[in-house]
Amino acid sequence: MKKGISEVVSFVLIITIMITATMAAYLWANATIPTLNEPGRIKSLVNQMISLDGIIKSTAHGDINFTTTYQLYYPDSYFELRNTTRSLNSSLMPAIILRQKLAVLGYSNASTATTCTENYTYDSSTFLHLYRYNTVNNVYTGAAGSGPGQAEIAICYTNINVTYSGRCVKGKTGPVVNLKIKKEGVSGTMPVVSIEVC
Repeated sequence: MKKGISEVVSFVLIITIMITATMAAYLWANATIPTLNEPGRIKSLVNQMISLDGIIKSTAHGDINFTTTYQLYYPDSYFELRNTTRSLNSSLMPAIILRQKLAVLGYSNASTATTCTENYTYDSSTFLHLYRYNTVNNVYTGAAGSGPGQAEIAICYTNINVTYSGRCVKGKTGPVVNLKIKKEGVSGTMPVVSIEVC
């Protein structure tokens, strides 16, 4: 073989090996590519629900007819005021329902938890057992299993009666929802806060 042909054949072989290696790496990693942003997405949703919890508590302690708004950004998720059996005092729970692509949110087998307790609650609408995210706020998180699948981030109250305002809708698919939060009054000793999902 002539010297020029040998160099061309070597070049083609090297390019072929590089393309094959790149394709193999892509096919190997393709299954995990959608999960790369999952921890950040879940953390963002939890932080937004912590902020919403603070706004609901602030509204509950304000004057009657005190109104504020809050905007949630929750891509690939669903926000809803969910009916639950967690409490005798209130009938709704603000919650984001999502499908996690990675094992970010854990799950609890606290099957006896049916109300907002110190550490656990149960959403009878999604059949998910939720555990308290931390002791500072009322945010609970949980998932159907220890991997990809249905998960929920919810706010659970025993001292605030959260109600649906009757306007707009009770739930909305993302990526954005505007919430109008208003103090309606007091029922017994509990403040009543209505939420409008638009």
